[in-house]
Amino acid sequence: MKYTPMARTFLTSLSLSLALALGACGKNTPEGTTPPEDAAGSGEQGGKRHKRGKKGAKGDEAKGEGAQAPEAKPECKAEISDTPAPLFLDPESGEPQAFVRVPKGMSKDDLVEQNPFFYMTMSQEGFVSSCDAIVSYMAAGMIDDDPKKDFQELVKAFLGQLGYQVEGFEDPKVEGRRLEGAVSAKSQQGPAKLWVVFDNKYNAGKIFFIVLEAHPNAFDAIQPTFKAVTDSLIVVPPETPEG
Repeated sequence: MKYTPMARTFLTSLSLSLALALGACGKNTPEGTTPPEDAAGSGEQGGKRHKRGKKGAKGDEAKGEGAQAPEAKPECKAEISDTPAPLFLDPESGEPQAFVRVPKGMSKDDLVEQNPFFYMTMSQEGFVSSCDAIVSYMAAGMIDDDPKKDFQELVKAFLGQLGYQVEGFEDPKVEGRRLEGAVSAKSQQGPAKLWVVFDNKYNAGKIFFIVLEAHPNAFDAIQPTFKAVTDSLIVVPPETPEG
């Protein structure tokens, strides 16, 4: 099996430096879900997150300091784009080697190619999605698998490369060299909750991954949309040698 020039290691790319700098820096406080300590304006990080609300945070400033955060939003239905974003264009044929649909509030063009193996959102404001929850960040990429490493530990280490401090996996679904589920973490902006899928498709030595981030208070509302995104990932089967 082959993936044309995709044998080059993603982690050594210069574009990953940009990903590490920006991946966990996206604002992550969704509309109406400012944690109480942030609403009170306490803490340097909390203040930075509270200032963000151009796309949301209705009435946060009007409520004044000390206002209590509303309850977390109820779960909302999954809403994703009608048109999939093409990923990993083959340098010879120009054909995509994978496709994924992005959350409501984003377009396929919002997933910006950083190098042939890594795509990410660039907005510092995030994207208003289902139930007005904000998608803080999305990344999609491909890395080499290391069969000698425990898969969950491999995923944790890679999320660390993206700038997340992983606090724990929440009942992840692990099947062979595939992991899907929620991850509690901290980013440079404070608490974050991720929905991830890492999958060695076709056992061909490459892990395709999707990482989606929201503020923990908005996660229950946006999780169905996040799962619909990861469920939409389609990877073109690798070529097999002719018999």
